[in-house]
Amino acid sequence: AVVSTQSGHYGRGAVSVLHRDLFYLNNGQLKRGATKDTTNELVKSSLDSVSLYFDMLDKIFTSRDYLLGSVAWFCDSAVALILEDASSLSLSSWPKVLDWLERVKEQPNWSVVTAL
Repeated sequence: AVVSTQSGHYGRGAVSVLHRDLFYLNNGQLKRGATKDTTNELVKSSLDSVSLYFDMLDKIFTSRDYLLGSVAWFCDSAVALILEDASSLSLSSWPKVLDWLERVKEQPNWSVVTAL
């Protein structure tokens, strides 16, 4: 699925980048042999990228309850699982994302999704 916003189109590739950047932010050693400067640059770049995606999601949820409209789809669960990796970040700057995450977690299938 491709999500359109005024700032662009975000599809499966965007979710992959978000997942990668959240991984970089949650792990101390980003890659073997990385210098402290390289690591700091990757963390800053990843934080900027993650903030951009959270801003985009917050905009989406001003007019929709879920990623594709008024009904939860598989993509909502998939992205919510990725955002679970953001546990080390404060999402308080994106209240609509937090509300959406709670709506997804309230879906009957959430326990099945998280058990996989």
